[in-house]
Amino acid sequence: MVAVDDGYVLPALISLYSARASAASDFRVLVFYDPNYLCEKNRDFLAMYVSEIGGPGSSLMPINLPRELPTKGHLNEMAFARLFIPEVLRTDFVWLDADTLLRSGWDQILQFDSWLENAVPIAAVRTGFDTAADFDAAAKRNQAMQVSKMGYFNSGVMVVNYERWASGRFEDRARALIGEYEDRGFDWADQCVLNFLCEGKQTDINPIFNMMDYRGENARIFHFNGDEKPWKPKSLSLGGITRFGPYYSEYVSAWRQAARQALLVTSSPSLEGDRHDARFFGNPHKVSVARACMKTLFVALKTLSGRLGRRAFLNR
Repeated sequence: MVAVDDGYVLPALISLYSARASAASDFRVLVFYDPNYLCEKNRDFLAMYVSEIGGPGSSLMPINLPRELPTKGHLNEMAFARLFIPEVLRTDFVWLDADTLLRSGWDQILQFDSWLENAVPIAAVRTGFDTAADFDAAAKRNQAMQVSKMGYFNSGVMVVNYERWASGRFEDRARALIGEYEDRGFDWADQCVLNFLCEGKQTDINPIFNMMDYRGENARIFHFNGDEKPWKPKSLSLGGITRFGPYYSEYVSAWRQAARQALLVTSSPSLEGDRHDARFFGNPHKVSVARACMKTLFVALKTLSGRLGRRAFLNR
C-alpha cells in the first residue's frame, strides 16, 4: 500500500517499479489518493501504470481525508492517509512510503503473520538514536516520544493487523489526537499519532526492512526519509549523493527503468518521434508525464556522472 499526491507521482513510479523488479513472489498493489491532492490527469496516468506493473487486483483507490490536517516541513496532508486506510481495507496489509527503494528480498515482509505477536496492531522499525541523551533531547516537548520512550518507530514501512486496529479503536483515537496535535508537541504527522497510540509496545521489525542510514548493509528496503530526496536537484547539490551513499546509483537505475516502463505504458504504434496521437487513451498528458520523468532523470544522471566521473558512471 502506498499513498500519493501530485508531488509524489515520480517517486511512486520508482518505488513500484523497484518492488516489481526485485520481488520473488506475487503481490497486489493498492495506491491511495485524495482527489483534492491528485489531479485527474495524474490519476489516469497512475491507474494505467499500476494496472501494468501490479499483480492481479492492483488498483488506484480514493480516500477522503479530513480537511485542515496539520502539516510541517516536507510532511503534507497525505502523510496522514495511513491513519484512515485500515478502515477502508478492513484487512491486514503492508504499508510502504513512496520514497523507498525496494531491493531483493523485500517481499519477505509480506510473510508477516509471525511478526504481529502482541496486542498492538503495528509492526515497524524503531527510529535510531545514538544515545538515550539524544532521544531525551528530541523528546522534550513531544509526548509521542515521551510515551514510546526508546521504542519510537518510523511509520514509513509498517505491517498492520486490522483486527487489532479495529478492536483498539485506533482510527477514532487518532482523529481525537489530530485535534490535539500542537498541544501534544507532535512533529511528524501520522508517525507521532501512531507512536502515541502504541506507547512503545509495537512489534519490532528487522531494520533491513526500513533502512534509513546508507552506512547500513544488506537493506531489503531503503527509505529516503527526511527533507532530502534523491529526485530533488537541490538535495543533490547539497551533498545528497554522499548522504544516500551506494543506494543513490541503484535508485537512479530503478528510475531509468521506471521511466522506460512509463513510456511503454503510454506509447502506441502511432507514436512517431515527438508526435503523439491524442486519440490514444484520449490524453496526451500521459506521455508528457512519462517524458517529464525522463527529463528529470537526465538531470540526475548528469549530476551523478559529474560526481563519479564519466568512466565510473558508464561502467555501472
